[in-house]
Formats: sequence, C-alpha cells, structure tokens
Amino acid sequence: MEEGCPLSRTTFNRYREGIKELYGIEILCEIGGNDKNKYYIRNKADLYDDSPLLWSTNAMALNALLYKHDSIRRRISIDQNFNMEHLDVIMEAIENHQVLLAITWDYKKRKHMSVRINPYGLVLRQNQWFIISITEGDYPSTCVEMLSMEGEPAYQYYMVSEFVQVENTGERFVQNKYFKLHKAISMAPELRHHKREESKKEIVLMANNTALMKIRSQNSFLYNVEEAENTAMSKVSLYCFGTDAAVDFILSLGPDVEIVGPNDIRDIVVSKLMSMCHDYFEVI
Repeated sequence: MEEGCPLSRTTFNRYREGIKELYGIEILCEIGGNDKNKYYIRNKADLYDDSPLLWSTNAMALNALLYKHDSIRRRISIDQNFNMEHLDVIMEAIENHQVLLAITWDYKKRKHMSVRINPYGLVLRQNQWFIISITEGDYPSTCVEMLSMEGEPAYQYYMVSEFVQVENTGERFVQNKYFKLHKAISMAPELRHHKREESKKEIVLMANNTALMKIRSQNSFLYNVEEAENTAMSKVSLYCFGTDAAVDFILSLGPDVEIVGPNDIRDIVVSKLMSMCHDYFEVI
C-alpha cells in the first residue's frame, strides 16, 4: 500500500491494529536493543487455510445482505439459542487467554458442579455455541470429549447454554503446545451426534400437594416450585435430559398433575393415555 516506502511508526501501528480487528491476525513486537524491534505474527498458522479471510468475508457478506433487505427485517427470524451475556464473558477470556469458572448442573452426579475451563475457541453447531477447551481434572457429564491422536490432548466441548453461571477469573493459562485449533474445529461437526436426544428440556406442570411430595422425594430430575396463593395447585418446572424417563415419571403422578407445556410433551402424554384407553376400553 505504501509502494515500498518505509512506514512511520504511527501508520504501521494503525495498520497493525486494523489487521487484528478485521482478520484476527496479531502482529506482536519483540523489543531488542538499540531500538531494533523484531515484529512477528503470533498466530501464523491461521494464514495457511485463509480462515481469518473467510470468517470476515462471510460475516460482512451476511451483514450486507441483511442491511440490503432491512425493509423486511421483521419477517426474518435468526435463532439465538445462546446466552449473550455468557458469550461476551467467554470471548473476553479467549482473547486474553484467561481461565473461566463455570457452574453447570451435572445430571449424572445430580448436583451443581463448578469447573475451570481453559477456553481456546468457540464453535457454532446446530444453533448451539460450544467452548473448545483442554480441561484438567473432572468435568461435568454435559461436556463432550473428543479424543485426538497419540501425543495430542483430548479436546472438551462445553455447551454454553448449559451454564448456570460463568465468570472470568482473570487468571491466565499457558496454551498447550500440542493444541491444534484447526483440528479441534474440524472435529466439532461430530458434536451434532451428541445430546441431540438428550438436550436439556423444561417441562411445566401444575401439581397438587400429593404430586409435590412425590416430585420432592425423587432424585432423577432437577425441579423448581412456584407455590401460588389461594389455590391448591403449584407451578413446577421439571428439568431433564431426554423425554422418555420424564414422561414415564409424569404418568406415574396420575391425575395429580397437568402438563402446561411444552406442547410436544403434552402430545406424547395424550398419545400414551389414548393408547392405554384402547387397551382397556372399547372406544366409540
């Protein structure tokens, strides 16, 4: 751009910051003696597959397309199945190589679990954001682990929507020298095979005192109760993975509960009840 002429330091730094902002390529300075500074590209590997250029080009192309059709913006629905607040904290931690402390519900241990995450990147699959990490120690059952080749670390993928709370500890972590971002991202498509039938589901019930006692005595599902005044029924939110076990449990409560939503669970219960009626009664 400067036709081979030397750049002033101010101009060079402006270009350097612009390259980082547009393409994610970081040009860093290694300070030497006698004002002899050596500049180098920190994430040199990103240049080989044109991923920074493709990412920025796709993002700008989508933005331009949406802006062009601004007049029909109310007719365009973009699924946002993620927590924006969590995403902002996660991106800041990735940028600064800082450890995240996340709290999530572990359905196998049936308790909330705190986990330290070294965030290396984010990947979007099936309308869900996943953090790419190399985690030491225990991690929750909601985490998906992908084993890599011998000598390379195993990569963990944490679904952002499963977090109850996320905070940036401010503590920096040392990046694993065997970590390969491109490989971690290429393995991510396999995430679509995980938790498709076991995604977290909220079932809303209206329950009387008899059903509440049974719900409180079980330890298979996390639940939240909102007791209402001047009524014998309470609103219960039942959280579960999958639907079969939850539907069987709800049916065991009999007439002491009514499903408010979602409609697909209500339809499953109605279908099962109708099938039972066919088995025991002559349906006219």
